[in-house]
Amino acid sequence: DIVAGWCLPPAMTATQAPFYNYVRMNLRHAPVHVSDSAFFSALNAWLVWLEPWNTSVRKNRPVASTLSSPTKAKKFLSETVQSLGGKSTKLDTYTSSIVVPKATAPSSYTSAWEPYIAANLHLFTVPLAIFLRRARELDFSPRDFHKSLSYVQKVFRVYTPEIVQVLNRLLSPQSRHGPLNDIITQHERILGEFCPPSGLSLSSCVQDMHNLLEEIYLQHQKKV
Repeated sequence: DIVAGWCLPPAMTATQAPFYNYVRMNLRHAPVHVSDSAFFSALNAWLVWLEPWNTSVRKNRPVASTLSSPTKAKKFLSETVQSLGGKSTKLDTYTSSIVVPKATAPSSYTSAWEPYIAANLHLFTVPLAIFLRRARELDFSPRDFHKSLSYVQKVFRVYTPEIVQVLNRLLSPQSRHGPLNDIITQHERILGEFCPPSGLSLSSCVQDMHNLLEEIYLQHQKKV
């Protein structure tokens, strides 16, 4: 049963556990020196999941149909809709894509999203810890320095001071007596056996973050 105040739609609720494992496993094991690696696919999907307040949807021009021509494809779709009882003969032939903000874009987060963070608490913490360790393997040589740095910046931009403050509060023992406790409990119930042990905190990531920034700095010194 879903608890009161649960803010995720049914589709996200149903896919939260497998998505969590998809992100966790690919960030941990997929190669970082292959451009089309699952590491980067998982990274981008994870960032979109983390901050819906900073993403938008853009309509694109129609894509090529698997049929022989756009006219035949539209006719086929129109006939399909009509056969299913659809009343409208006007079809939107445009596709949509998610627009991810730039690494330097400001965050649009407000406190109204705090229940969303609670409902995804361990998606904000566990993949972050994994990324900070794996990111040191990125290529920070002069050739790919800016590209690799942009991946780090995209992750860091999610964790604004406001969101870090919320995460620290939700991860504290006192949160178990707070208004969002039922949401966190529901989230952990969904993750089941994959839920991390209690006592996790962002402070455990500090050393890995320091090591990553030190690696970036040292490689930048070589570059200049």
